[in-house]
Amino acid sequence: MAERKARPSPASRRAGNIVSVVIDAVLLWGAHRVLGWGWFPWLTQAWEQVLPILTASLVVAIVVSVLYLGYDGVWLKAPGDIVMAAFGIAVGMRMWRVFPFDFSAYAFPWTTVVRVLIVLSIVGSTIAIVVEVGRLFRAALGGPAPSPGTREARHDETAPPAV
Repeated sequence: MAERKARPSPASRRAGNIVSVVIDAVLLWGAHRVLGWGWFPWLTQAWEQVLPILTASLVVAIVVSVLYLGYDGVWLKAPGDIVMAAFGIAVGMRMWRVFPFDFSAYAFPWTTVVRVLIVLSIVGSTIAIVVEVGRLFRAALGGPAPSPGTREARHDETAPPAV
């Protein structure tokens, strides 16, 4: 049997959450300015129709990452990851419907590539939801809940800390 990796230290997890907050904040800022910059000639005005759900998704990701700074046990982490993945699906579906891109000036089939990437993001988010629901069930049934991103089957906490 393969050696199981240990869960990253609390300091590493906090650092990762801080990095996530910063990256999501920069993406949120940029998403609302990218059309005005004119850097991407293939991005259409339809981008404005994607912005509301994209904004909600990034704000949720920021809030959840900030919550993880205080507590990242399975009872918060799994539901938080489920909510973020659900927003990921919503963003992907909106991107698919609106498709705010115009690649007609390019010979390469960029439309197909981007559509495949959108589908992969929706599938990946769906898989993430199934995995996190499984982690919650395992924790609720008292079984070991593997740490996210590791193969280790351990469960450090049974309930969130009292406030």
